[in-house]
Amino acid sequence: MSANIEVSITLYEPVEIDPTTTGFKIRKRRNELGWSAKQLASMVQCSKAPILRAETGQGLLGKNNYEEVCEVLGLDPKAIADKRYIMAYYNE
Repeated sequence: MSANIEVSITLYEPVEIDPTTTGFKIRKRRNELGWSAKQLASMVQCSKAPILRAETGQGLLGKNNYEEVCEVLGLDPKAIADKRYIMAYYNE
């Protein structure tokens, strides 16, 4: 007796990112410069995982990393900060 088993695997699901978020702005600028997340991470001396989490809205960069990423990308951290970053770092 034999059984036919059908297996479906999703290897990659594209992530839809809200264009008003800080992460979208960081990713957009990084892509404009032609850099990979790994290249950006090496410039700010962190791993690429927090950068990718921040870009997809799954987490926030630490304040120091956030400001370093913005500096390397030529972005104003306060100007691109969405509600989550403002509440976390600039709610003065």
